[in-house]
Amino acid sequence: FNEARVLAKKTVTLYSLMQQQLSKQDFYDYGLRNLKTVLHTAGTLKRVDTAGLTSEAMILARALRDMNMPKFIKDDERLFGHLLTDLFPGVELMVTEHAELSDALKAELIEKGLQAHPFLLYKVSQLYALKETRHCNMLIGKTLSGKTTAWMIL
Repeated sequence: FNEARVLAKKTVTLYSLMQQQLSKQDFYDYGLRNLKTVLHTAGTLKRVDTAGLTSEAMILARALRDMNMPKFIKDDERLFGHLLTDLFPGVELMVTEHAELSDALKAELIEKGLQAHPFLLYKVSQLYALKETRHCNMLIGKTLSGKTTAWMIL
């Protein structure tokens, strides 16, 4: 990363603001383990972008979003989005899509007699992204919120 110093300051600022402003949940992790995962993901995204078409700020912002957003409760998702937008102005983050995964998930849901609801597909794709980078994952949520379905379908 050529802009490492500037991006590092933004990352430290983001994590400080997250600790201060987001709700206090036992499963929120702002430590080195989380930071290592974000940096690993950012490095992977940078290596994939061999043509250099994506800005380093966009790569880091995407890694921060993809590695943190799935674990936030609904109220904190919005606030985190605002923090990310404030620290990375002008960076438009596209929704990460896994077309082949999405098609396979839809087929599996239909085969099991379940509806392929967009929210469930989104949550399963988030779980997939987390499983690619973390050794241990935990699904937390209310009863009948789709945790077992998401896990079993994946």
